[in-house]
Amino acid sequence: MVYQKQKSNIYIKKWVYVLYKLLLKNGKRNRALFFVNNILLELVKRKKKLNFFFFILNKNLCVPIVFRKRAVAGRKLLIPTRCNYNKEINLFVRFLIQALKSRTEKSLFDRLINELFDIFAYKGLAIKKKIHYCKEVKVNMPNLRFLKN
Repeated sequence: MVYQKQKSNIYIKKWVYVLYKLLLKNGKRNRALFFVNNILLELVKRKKKLNFFFFILNKNLCVPIVFRKRAVAGRKLLIPTRCNYNKEINLFVRFLIQALKSRTEKSLFDRLINELFDIFAYKGLAIKKKIHYCKEVKVNMPNLRFLKN
């Protein structure tokens, strides 16, 4: 995957949407937007090139495959299939939420910033979750033959 400047804004928009979706609860839209704005300002202070930062985040945490259950010969098998954009974002959010819950920093802001930098460095709990998920995909690859065309 080669970094391309013309697609760089796509990565920023995608991750802003991920952060917004992660923080949006109970109709507190303005608070979530304020929080995302503060996160972006902090990222600008620490990293000068946001486009490249979000490109690497996308590359490190991208999982374009989801599982679908299918009953074959009395057994329920998990069949890996290609996922759409919204399901991919839901996987991002799920990995991030699980990682944020286990971090020990005091505030959510610090936990989220540090987890994003851990993802950028290809370490941290979200990356471990992604690696475990990819191992499950590899285990279930033989089930692809049961996928209807």
